Amino acid sequence: MEKSRILRAFVITLLIFASAHLAILYTSAFYTGDIERINVFRLLDLQLFFPDIHKGFVSFVLSYASFLLLFLLIFFFVTKPKR
Repeated sequence: MEKSRILRAFVITLLIFASAHLAILYTSAFYTGDIERINVFRLLDLQLFFPDIHKGFVSFVLSYASFLLLFLLIFFFVTKPKR
């Protein structure tokens, strides 16, 4: 039981920090007009492996399309309703 509590507290803490991180980035992007700050590829630091992947409008659209695809896969295949 204690292990489950620790894991749950850890997951909730991660979600709070991730939410705060995204709120800060979106606010910063809104005020500066720098849309590249909220590119999903940049959020994941993929530019470390694929230089300049986070630049440009096409990259921005593809990054959110990949986010949506992953979300839908998780929604339909991982989070099936309990019967």
